[in-house]
Amino acid sequence: NFTLTEPAPLAISINTVSDVQCAGVADGSLDISASAGTAPYEYSVDGVNFFNSGSFTNLAANTYTITVRDANGCSNTASATINEPTAISITASVTADVTCNGGNDGAVNALAIGGTGALTYTWNPGASVGAAYTNLPAGPYTVSVSDINGCTETATVTVQEPAPIQNTI
Repeated sequence: NFTLTEPAPLAISINTVSDVQCAGVADGSLDISASAGTAPYEYSVDGVNFFNSGSFTNLAANTYTITVRDANGCSNTASATINEPTAISITASVTADVTCNGGNDGAVNALAIGGTGALTYTWNPGASVGAAYTNLPAGPYTVSVSDINGCTETATVTVQEPAPIQNTI
């Protein structure tokens, strides 16, 4: 008589999922471990390339099928999703052009959505902070909008002025 034994089924634990900080940036990560089966284990997030470590960095937002295989070639899969925040979107507009040539009564405004947490507006030139910027001479103005993760998006608008009055004699 003899008894055949087999190892316990390979199990996957998803220890940590770190989401992407800014839309479109590949800075997410996964930390995976395995148990049971027969050590040592190999880990993959693409099903093709296997590594001795279950720590993966610089990942884009996506749902990953994680594959772990053990020393006997047995494998198991699990799924993990790395999310990303909504991209910052800006609508910038001129709310008032300069009324007289050489004047400084122009105004611009911006409305931004997306990102993470409170949004901060900074206008350049002038370094005004806030969604509205007033008492401006003619010219281009760029607004930078940042969220709490440091994600930034920019938009540019141009305040116009009328042509100078021409005197003829």
